[in-house]
Amino acid sequence: MASLTQTPKGPKIQLICPDGKRRPIYLGAKLTKRQAESVLSYVERLAHSVESNTVPEREVSKWLGEVPEKLYKKLVTCGLATAREKIVSQTIERLISDYVASRNGVAESTIARWTTVTNHLFAYFGKEKPLTEVTAGDADDFSEYLKSKGTADNSRRRYLGIAKQFFTWAVRHKLIAENPFADQKTSVGDSDPKRQFFVDRELSERILETCPDSEWKLIFALMRFGGLRCPTEVLNLRWEDILWGKSRFRIYSQKTDQTRYCPIFPELLPYLSSSFELADDGEEFVISKRHGMTHRGLIAQYKRILHFAAVDQYPKLFQNLRSTRQTELTRKYPAHVVCEWLGNSHKVALKHYLQVTDEDFEAAAAKVDHLPEKVDHIVDQHPHAPTRTELLRTCDFHRVKMAL
Repeated sequence: MASLTQTPKGPKIQLICPDGKRRPIYLGAKLTKRQAESVLSYVERLAHSVESNTVPEREVSKWLGEVPEKLYKKLVTCGLATAREKIVSQTIERLISDYVASRNGVAESTIARWTTVTNHLFAYFGKEKPLTEVTAGDADDFSEYLKSKGTADNSRRRYLGIAKQFFTWAVRHKLIAENPFADQKTSVGDSDPKRQFFVDRELSERILETCPDSEWKLIFALMRFGGLRCPTEVLNLRWEDILWGKSRFRIYSQKTDQTRYCPIFPELLPYLSSSFELADDGEEFVISKRHGMTHRGLIAQYKRILHFAAVDQYPKLFQNLRSTRQTELTRKYPAHVVCEWLGNSHKVALKHYLQVTDEDFEAAAAKVDHLPEKVDHIVDQHPHAPTRTELLRTCDFHRVKMAL
């Protein structure tokens, strides 16, 4: 691919460029043989990344950003780099605009996530921030900025991942030498137990009774008893997807770009049937009046429903309804079957959806008629101590842990 020879003018790299032509790169008489060999190594690695259409290694990108202008222009002539004038003119706004324009067939939900991250980037850096001025330290500060805005840890990591995605595109197109977000942690961790909430049947009935009409009852039932994602899966459900004769319905997921089938559960059937009776002839969507509503609009209405139902707002208002249903169903049916119905993997279910509830402890706890005398003494001596039942649960829980 490339060779190094000595000439009267100094070391010369003979290179076959990406366009197939052989071109020389003169390095100058002042370079030592060892320095010339080092440059040859970087040029070969850079040429390999261009030919394979991959991002150059970080070490190579750093070297490219620091080479003298004279050598850099020679690399541009060989097709191994982009003119630096083009790099300087690029801004964050232009980067994101070009990136979005280069992506075809992207789901609306993905565009919405990109927009959220874009707004955060603009708020922190400004639209006209040159890409070359964004450093790894700036990426660290942006992460802290998201924390200060109250962004949940997993959401923050997702946002950083999208920002890294934008800047990776810039590196691939030789707009910047290296990605300032490369070191950011973007893998999503397990759900925070503090943000999990089990919406039990009693609470569900209170919420359903407060829903303003049959359509909102169905929206809630589709999330709580059908396990659908809201708003995408709930609002895009069509009457033609309801297969009454087979007691199942068809769901298209924008998130996974796949279609799945789910049973019409007994808890869901009354609300689905009622809405079908009230639907106009020829109505396409199951949720018609609120079909065009955004996630934010639905959340705002749901919060008012919770208020009038005297139910405290719990974390992740919609996702915990789906999480509750997956937890319930997994108690009765094999996990792989439930995951097929709800459209996620067992790994994702364990990580983000399945919950351990008080009912699980009660079902597993030993049934005894009386407690040891020592426990009775503790309860009598300490009026603020846990109840006998609570102490039993604690003891039994530790025994279960020891057994496992």
